[in-house]
Amino acid sequence: SPEVQAGVPGRVDYLEHEDGSGVSPGTLAVICQTMHNRWTTLAMYDLTPQSWGQIDSMGHQKFHVLVENTHPLFQFADNGCKINHLATSMYLLWVKTYIGTT
Repeated sequence: SPEVQAGVPGRVDYLEHEDGSGVSPGTLAVICQTMHNRWTTLAMYDLTPQSWGQIDSMGHQKFHVLVENTHPLFQFADNGCKINHLATSMYLLWVKTYIGTT
């Protein structure tokens, strides 16, 4: 499945292009890498919360803009719900892997 190939926990049927087609494993992997890069940038400034739900509104907004500009398929979702869903499912593992437990 695209999720397994990209290392994403859970299903991502909710991710689709404007024409309704699903994302390929390669596209999903690139999206995940983009998110990891954005989180790494936050970490460089010591702005990484322990859970995605704890991110402040400015960090949340900046993250959305950066990901949506890189991956326009997220612009088709109302209120960034697709980015939030994917980020929530991936963030904790990223923190444990790259930041460690504190």
